[in-house]
Amino acid sequence: MRDTRACRYCGYDIAELSDEALCPECGRPIRYSRQRSNLSRTAEYSSAALMIGIVAVLLSPLVGMILGMISLAFAILAMRRVPSGARTRIRKQALAASALGVLACVIQGWIVLSTFL
Repeated sequence: MRDTRACRYCGYDIAELSDEALCPECGRPIRYSRQRSNLSRTAEYSSAALMIGIVAVLLSPLVGMILGMISLAFAILAMRRVPSGARTRIRKQALAASALGVLACVIQGWIVLSTFL
């Protein structure tokens, strides 16, 4: 497992604690904070969602709506994988991506509707 200096749930410094110990601050197992494989994939999802959301806002209306929905789906997938109560950059990035996905759908949908009406 990878050495982690802070509990991913509360941020407490766990560098000196063993994997079998519990975090003195929040009581969760230290080994969960040191397991990063699931979070690294989640980071990839949230990064992809953020980039797709940015592109969706900038692209043509129909493609933008489709990419906005894809961005929203990746963001939701990323947020579901982040443990509840975790204050991480990944969660913030996924929330930003979901907001961009919704924004892209609204803006591009409005453009499409105003074009045809």
